[in-house]
Amino acid sequence: MNNIIQQYIESLNKHNMKGGNKFTRNLLHVHYSAIVPYEKVLICLKERYKNKVKFYDGRKLKFEDNNDDIDWNQIIKIMNELDWSKKAAMFYHIIKSKMFFKDYNLLILNELDFQKILNIEFRIRLGSFKDTSIEEELKMFYKIRELWIERKHDFRIIFQTCKTTSNGDIIKYFSEVNKLYQKYSWIRDIICGFDIACNEVTGRKLSDFKFIIKYMKMPPIFHAGEHGNINKILDNIRFCIKIGCKRIGHGIYVVKDKKLLRELKEKDILLELCPISNLLLKVTTDENELIDIYNFIISSGVPYCINSDDPNKLNNYDLEDNYRWCEKNVKNFNRELSEKNSIKYSFIK
Repeated sequence: MNNIIQQYIESLNKHNMKGGNKFTRNLLHVHYSAIVPYEKVLICLKERYKNKVKFYDGRKLKFEDNNDDIDWNQIIKIMNELDWSKKAAMFYHIIKSKMFFKDYNLLILNELDFQKILNIEFRIRLGSFKDTSIEEELKMFYKIRELWIERKHDFRIIFQTCKTTSNGDIIKYFSEVNKLYQKYSWIRDIICGFDIACNEVTGRKLSDFKFIIKYMKMPPIFHAGEHGNINKILDNIRFCIKIGCKRIGHGIYVVKDKKLLRELKEKDILLELCPISNLLLKVTTDENELIDIYNFIISSGVPYCINSDDPNKLNNYDLEDNYRWCEKNVKNFNRELSEKNSIKYSFIK
């Protein structure tokens, strides 16, 4: 544990940034809880909350007064043995706690500095903080934005729900957020859009959610999907185009429909590409197929930018790692173009 702490502190003190010398890019596709490596969250807990954290059921962390010493090395050992979903569950009650909110945002800001990222747009399921209303949660984000701006960064929220959520729950959720969005101008400053994501294989196709159009008070920024049935993925992309998405999450199997690919180019719709996520989650048969897909997309002239998806669920491969994979494998990949697009198509101006 001490070695991990020391390495992290040294990386921050030296500011040996990953992305060159300038903050030239935004990060447009990542989830709020997945930005910071879990090892760095543990460091913060150990240094600042060691008597206020409990490890229970041998799998989960939560804030609770605790007079017993925590075996941090054992937590790391267990964490490294878990798959990404169980690892996320281990930290859920920490990251989604009001007590940890400022420190977690400081950790995010340190990550942005380390990776030379200017601004970020993250997906979040509003209402997921314990004992906190959506309105209170948004007030937390609005207040913390002062700290972000002091550190010369900014963020926006893409609020999301899941493709397996019932229509009734989605309508209730969207109605509440839309009511707040219309009531407070400051909320319109921090929410830039909404997404229907998650459960790409078992969830419904996006066109099943067409009822949501009448609830649209802000831009849709949908996960088109990269897992499962190709026809469903292509249907998702068509639906994204139909309702006016200007950015689409993933959507790499658009290469199966050249007409659809041309339509994305003609309508200037950006693909939020996440190559290492595609690779590690095995959305193609092998890496060579993925490389062929990326070569095809990038050679087509469709607008794109490279993103990290969810680093702490993907062996901590960050934005720069994704850029380097593209530079190594994709013939016509243009780092400068991707960085410019991450600024151009961002909702942060």
